[in-house]
Amino acid sequence: RVVSASEYASEADAGSVYWFSPDGKLVAMRYFASGETYVFDSNYKVTSKYNVYKSSKADKITADERKRIEEDSYFRYRRILDVFGV
Repeated sequence: RVVSASEYASEADAGSVYWFSPDGKLVAMRYFASGETYVFDSNYKVTSKYNVYKSSKADKITADERKRIEEDSYFRYRRILDVFGV
């Protein structure tokens, strides 16, 4: 069973959607604007990248991109979980 939550900043016309496992671990996240979707393992490490608007999977994720996504997603999804007390 997976739960989703999203955040949206109308002033920036940007947002993200997150999918969580029942124990609160991040499973995946997607940026609304670009359609870039990242899948995470149980240790919060990016395992793959897809673009849902282009229906494609990225062949390679650079170390810098992986680090940026892992750090960015951590602070964003933690805020969501804190709201729900998870």
